[in-house]
Amino acid sequence: MSLKMKLIYVVESSVPYGANKCLIEIIDRLDKDKHEVMVVGADEGALSSWLRERNVSYVSLNHRLSIYPVLNSRKDYLLWLPRLFRRVALNVIAMVKFFKICKRFKPDIVHTNVGPCSLGYFVATYLGIKHVWHVREYQDLDFGMSFFPNRKAFLKRLKRSDAVICITNSIAAHFHLTDNENLAVINDGVISDEKEIDIIQKENYFLFAGRLEAAKGIEEAIESFFEFCETDSSGISFYVAGDGNFNYLKKLKEKVSKSNFSNRVRFLGFRDDIFALMRMAKALVVASRCEGFGLITAEAMYQGTLVIGRDTGGTSEILKDSKGIHYGFLFNSIDELTKLMHEVVDLSPDEYTKMARSAQRRTLDKYTINRNFREISDVYNTLM
Repeated sequence: MSLKMKLIYVVESSVPYGANKCLIEIIDRLDKDKHEVMVVGADEGALSSWLRERNVSYVSLNHRLSIYPVLNSRKDYLLWLPRLFRRVALNVIAMVKFFKICKRFKPDIVHTNVGPCSLGYFVATYLGIKHVWHVREYQDLDFGMSFFPNRKAFLKRLKRSDAVICITNSIAAHFHLTDNENLAVINDGVISDEKEIDIIQKENYFLFAGRLEAAKGIEEAIESFFEFCETDSSGISFYVAGDGNFNYLKKLKEKVSKSNFSNRVRFLGFRDDIFALMRMAKALVVASRCEGFGLITAEAMYQGTLVIGRDTGGTSEILKDSKGIHYGFLFNSIDELTKLMHEVVDLSPDEYTKMARSAQRRTLDKYTINRNFREISDVYNTLM
């Protein structure tokens, strides 16, 4: 960034998930001698600790997302109204705190790093501060969120922001922003090294990696794998890396145990060596019903592992370009996923390497962290 700036980033949780991982990379590249940076979030955690270790100011506001409380059980229905009142009250208190912070810090830009959080928008608009809204999720399609007070109000806020960054074209289209002058479509930065790495010989397993929940499509992926096993002679396994709700995980394991091919599915739990697992996998299966971007898809491509992904959202954009060139395999049904598993297993080493190398080069062209930082910096400079 060419101009000296004072920046405040608004986040939700302090856990090191996708949006916060991307924010860390942005802050890491800011010239701290030139720019003043502050982050406000809802709680304390890994992100706040990381920031303070780097002398970046972090303040917890205890705010909540600008959505209605979830309704998954009878208890949720009974407590819905009290929870809504509490959520609104906490956000009003947080807004007052943030107002005072902005008056004192005097930022040039408030950058809201998560879609369903209106705190930064309201305070920045009232104080006449430039506001950037970084929309990383569909909210309703991927997480089942309900907009507060409604979708129409959220769309108005987006269009009135000084700049909106969407991480994919499909998210921009979902919020009717495609023709908006304040829109910038900037893909997440995933790759830190900007050089090709070797495509290694693969081990005999497919990999599913991520949080284990229904929206990630893990049940369909396992069902498809069992269909694949009916006619497969390779003996390939299916590794599941990740954790989730205890009851959901229990149900998933019980379902697997009833199959004749249960010995070919391994639940690995949370792993901190996910890149090594990914690099050695025959293919990564991304079955999410609607992925905003899918960091793991781009990460696998860079590691030289083919991806079999559901033909929706960000997964489609990563694995297929605007000219229709494919950099992986896309499916729409369990039968299609089963067929593609066979196709991957049947690839010759040369065929596999050629396709994996093409996918890797795509990540180096589009999904590097440095490119992401440059494009976000351009947005800031335009506002100044």
